[in-house]
Amino acid sequence: MLAALLLACCVYSIVSYLLDPHGLRKYPGPFFAKFTYGWLLWLGITRRRAEKIQEIHRKYGPIVRISPIQLSFSQPTAYSQIYSFNNKVTKSSFYDSFGSTGMGLKNVFTARSKTEHGQKRKLLHPLFTPQVSREFTTRTAVIMGGLLDEWETRYVAGDNDIWFDCVPWMSWMAFDEMADFIFGEPFGMIHSTSDSVSVPKNWRLAFAGRSSLEQCPPRALKLHDIVSQRETYNYFIGLLPPWLKGFGRLVLRTQARSARIFSAFVAYKVTERLAIESNSARPSDLIGRFLHKAGVQYDAFQPESLISELITILVAGSDTTKNSLIAAIYYIASSRTVQSRLQEELDDHVAGRTPTFSDIEDLPFLGACLNETLRLYSPVGLGLPRTVPESGIWISGEHFRAGTTVGVPIYTIHRDQSVWGADAEEFRPERWLQDDTVVAKFTEAFKPFSDGSTGCIGKHLALAQLRVMIAAVFRRFDVNLEDSTRPLHVEDWFVRRARECRIGIRPRK
Repeated sequence: MLAALLLACCVYSIVSYLLDPHGLRKYPGPFFAKFTYGWLLWLGITRRRAEKIQEIHRKYGPIVRISPIQLSFSQPTAYSQIYSFNNKVTKSSFYDSFGSTGMGLKNVFTARSKTEHGQKRKLLHPLFTPQVSREFTTRTAVIMGGLLDEWETRYVAGDNDIWFDCVPWMSWMAFDEMADFIFGEPFGMIHSTSDSVSVPKNWRLAFAGRSSLEQCPPRALKLHDIVSQRETYNYFIGLLPPWLKGFGRLVLRTQARSARIFSAFVAYKVTERLAIESNSARPSDLIGRFLHKAGVQYDAFQPESLISELITILVAGSDTTKNSLIAAIYYIASSRTVQSRLQEELDDHVAGRTPTFSDIEDLPFLGACLNETLRLYSPVGLGLPRTVPESGIWISGEHFRAGTTVGVPIYTIHRDQSVWGADAEEFRPERWLQDDTVVAKFTEAFKPFSDGSTGCIGKHLALAQLRVMIAAVFRRFDVNLEDSTRPLHVEDWFVRRARECRIGIRPRK
């Protein structure tokens, strides 16, 4: 039976290659990628997709075939042609796997229809404006202050470095940050030094309302583990062609269950938040702002759509913040010159006090350090897959047929030497302080939050938070890497994950 199935798959792949319905046979790429989706799946298993895609572009050129129906483009100019507001490409079936497991609802990230996506984005946009982001940085500073107090208590011992891994701390901080932003209070992970959260023992009751939850006592689970299992499920199911996704769900049923439990956890927290009456004319958390903007009453509000959005916002926001801040600490600490220059700039503007966003919003070298971090460590490194519409599309001077999947890997264009120079692989914040003409060229190829109508809706919030966080760390401490010769350990999932970053800290004099 299995042998017959494998034989049928092989015959189908060879016949499809020979018939070439999408006209892709002329494009170079790895041999097996021309016949099977297994090559992309193998890249996922290696957890080095971004690096491998860059390597094959160096070997084969600017347009590379990476699956029977998918092409990868390495030119920055192709980015605007694929992801611009005006073209008719849509998100590929890759996004279907990121749906709100357990609810069956689309959200702003998973909606593939441009009309549906536009409606959802319009509803959420007022919750992520630059002004809202600025206001929340006050809470960011408080949470970061608590984190750094813990560090000083635990890891400062005179002139001796106490080496520690900052990754779990960043995870707790990021979850606390997003919980405060969404629900109005942090989870308390920094204080407890644990990511343990409460979820109903019968997770299905989380979708049934507060009255049902009161009859079901909660249980403690590790949020990081649940989220990691969910991301594993989403990523690998997304890599599979539609006709294999059912088999993938069967294989990854344990991870699928974690995805459902996470959805239930968010539903549980939303139900708790909606039970709190608020008389504030200007609520400070996302749920309160949403209800206020929508002009609805708590007892008439149907929360399912909001829950679906928050499932993605909680994960995407915490992942982006955590991993970007780890990368910033690593890169800045790896260069004593960069760290000293940043600290001098901070001392000139916020010496002796906790920095506010107004203090640091326009600091040029801080901004350069943040941009350079996001260039080398863009949270999402892969080429976000788009499906060519019925009319086809022109990219890089060539026409592509309907149904072809196309994308530009952000990791690759952020290392294009024709844009960034021969030192594109180096962390050099000064590149962002050159004249306006040069920086404008950089900006055209700088896409850490994607671009166009489907760009990250939380961009302003992430940038504001990261400025405050980086400033808080390096104003207060000198940071050293335990092993400055060791590269940052990164794994590629949909969001790139920093796995370990061991540092030592000393209070600045």
